[in-house]
Amino acid sequence: MTKDKLPVTVAGVNNYFKINMPLQIKCYSYRRVSSRSQLATSSNKGSNKEDIRDSLITQEENAERWVKTHKKEGFVLDTALRLEDRAVSASAGINLAKGKLRDFLEYCKDGTVRRGSYLLFDKWDRGSRGNVMQQFNLLQGLFEYDITIVTVYNNQRYSSKILDSESHKIWILVGEMIAAYAFSQNLRNTAKQAWIRRRVGAIEKGKVLDGVCPSWLTRRDGKYY
Repeated sequence: MTKDKLPVTVAGVNNYFKINMPLQIKCYSYRRVSSRSQLATSSNKGSNKEDIRDSLITQEENAERWVKTHKKEGFVLDTALRLEDRAVSASAGINLAKGKLRDFLEYCKDGTVRRGSYLLFDKWDRGSRGNVMQQFNLLQGLFEYDITIVTVYNNQRYSSKILDSESHKIWILVGEMIAAYAFSQNLRNTAKQAWIRRRVGAIEKGKVLDGVCPSWLTRRDGKYY
């Protein structure tokens, strides 16, 4: 091979890779469980699949599977950033105020996470269960840094295009938001009603409430004395 032909050959190889090899797109998996009881099911291999659906292990495996399925598009799962919130609620926005989701937005701001990256949620409610306006604020914050959101369970992708050329997708996401908030409210109401029943039982029947017994009382056979 002559010297004057070498650059042409090298250029040809470079062009081949430019054409045939997709650019790498970083994907980040955000995982969250709300309660410590969910953490316990993460390692319980005998549990029903529905019982461990929201476990950290399951969410991580689902994200890995999604990236592997779409690897021809150039997706690579970043494992350096551990975006994992344990026993952190999304109903009151705690994960956004001081959790790993807040950290992710900070990484976007300082350039650690590049524009055009993907953020994977197992389901949308892993990220937020606040009211719809709070959820839209999260959406806007991610779109500000050109982040594409993926809900893995139904293989939906949401980018800032939903505000323009892909506006039909916004109704899918709004449905997710409404369902997430409704689920949160239902849990809150259920917990409230349970507390009322325990309180009424303590007042009317002397049943023991959960927690530490007052020093002037003793507990015996499930009752106060």
